Amino acid sequence: MLTRILSSRATGELRGDLSVIPLGDIVGPLASRELTLEPKMAPLWRDLLLEASPDEWALSSLSTARPLALPFEPQWERPLARHFVPAGLFAIFEPEPRGASDRLRAMDAFAPDLARLVKALRLAPYPPRDAPKTPLTRLAPAAPSPDAILTRFTAALLLDRAITFASTGERELATRALDDARPFAPDPVATAELARRLAQQAHGPVDVKGLAKSAN
Repeated sequence: MLTRILSSRATGELRGDLSVIPLGDIVGPLASRELTLEPKMAPLWRDLLLEASPDEWALSSLSTARPLALPFEPQWERPLARHFVPAGLFAIFEPEPRGASDRLRAMDAFAPDLARLVKALRLAPYPPRDAPKTPLTRLAPAAPSPDAILTRFTAALLLDRAITFASTGERELATRALDDARPFAPDPVATAELARRLAQQAHGPVDVKGLAKSAN
């Protein structure tokens, strides 16, 4: 997906004022270039380089200077999850922690766009929660997606959203995010494990550490 993003930048389809940082390659040339262009990224870069996990202050200070969209990683500390609010398929890190109502409003606003994306990729919509859960309602998409990379990346982003909500203890939102992800066929191991942890723990934040994600 990073290749597609960089291609969009090269063709002018991606705004030139957006900084793209591959968190998995923080010492690479792309991340180093962005650090040179935006010195305020230095605390985040340092944390990721030394600790492999950002400090709350580093992210908050950067998000105060400019909008910051990034995925929440399962190994990160739980207080960070409360700063994330959905924005389309992505999540914005807000300078201050936000409440469940903010995340719910963002999900409701994005629901029509998500439905259109499911239709555009020719996927089978996940049945309503009150529909009978028979084997027929859990079939794979009827036809191959015309864009497998976008489908896989969308699945990873929506699964990340469910993991974020589980970490904050917002269980209904986490379950809804899992339902949103299922048409895109997210990582079945991580999805099943997150669903198991949500069912196992009646209330409160869910321990999401160790949940693997496949966003490649």
